[in-house]
Amino acid sequence: MGLASEATLAETVVEVTLLLFSCCGTVLANIMVLIVVATKEKLQAPTYFYYLSLAVSDFILGVFCIPLVIAAFVLHRWPIGDILCQLYAVLISVSVNCSVVTLAIISVDRYFALSKPVESRAHLTFTKRRYKLIIIASWLHSVFWASGPLFKWGSTKLDEFTHTCKPDWGGEGLANKTYALCLAFFAFAVPVGAMIYAYYKIYCIARASKRAAARYDPQKEESPQGERVPLKESTATKHTNAAATADDNKALKTVLLLIGSFAACWSIYTLATVWRILASNSVPPWIVRVGLVLTLCNCCIDPFIYSIRDEKMKREIKEMICKILCRNT
Repeated sequence: MGLASEATLAETVVEVTLLLFSCCGTVLANIMVLIVVATKEKLQAPTYFYYLSLAVSDFILGVFCIPLVIAAFVLHRWPIGDILCQLYAVLISVSVNCSVVTLAIISVDRYFALSKPVESRAHLTFTKRRYKLIIIASWLHSVFWASGPLFKWGSTKLDEFTHTCKPDWGGEGLANKTYALCLAFFAFAVPVGAMIYAYYKIYCIARASKRAAARYDPQKEESPQGERVPLKESTATKHTNAAATADDNKALKTVLLLIGSFAACWSIYTLATVWRILASNSVPPWIVRVGLVLTLCNCCIDPFIYSIRDEKMKREIKEMICKILCRNT
């Protein structure tokens, strides 16, 4: 066996091992998130509805897509026919599109929570139905753009490096070109643009708040005669405002971690895809394969981020695990 064959075997072993761990972690972790959010009254809030949507999209990848990628990597061919290859491409596109759109919605929601905190908290009880409708709309949006090839708008192709199906980004003909352009714009560029705009506005709010805090002493305010007098504020109000601000800041950091994780895991595969469109013969196959592995590992990372960062979810998951372990002992 030559050096090239040994390297290919070693790469395959590493890739498949990572995918196996990712598959198990994705399925188990997202099942726990789905159960606790769906069954616990404490978690019936907009933020957790978003987590539920992300968990569903990640779960789809863990159950249906990652096992097929493992089989393709081991066999060095697509294992189960052209129709299911096309269905795989649609499923992975739905899941990824929905993740991007959901992260964009969370980003915009965080912006409104920080820019209009009183209104956001005051109307929280009355907007659960609206939030659910937004999440349903995000899924319909994702299904619409992903399912184009099923109706002959655009096409999929078998990737010679990963042996899996993907949208044919460089396909010939008007249908292929318009589909690739619309998919890239509406399913990726628009949500990412919304994220960038939302966090730019959040940065502006944070900078303005910091400047205002530096100029203003919250313990005193000016009287009508221009004298500075103590500002009376109840301890309960101070604690309530401080707790709300701390919760908003922690939620914001959690969302930034989710977006950072998504960007890190998808960057290599995205750059490799663009590279192949511009210069198809110069991309090393291992870069494409590693990029695909990292994108699928993101499904396992998401549930750990929000279950570790969110105290309510962490507590509910711990209780569920304890009940399962106690029942089996």
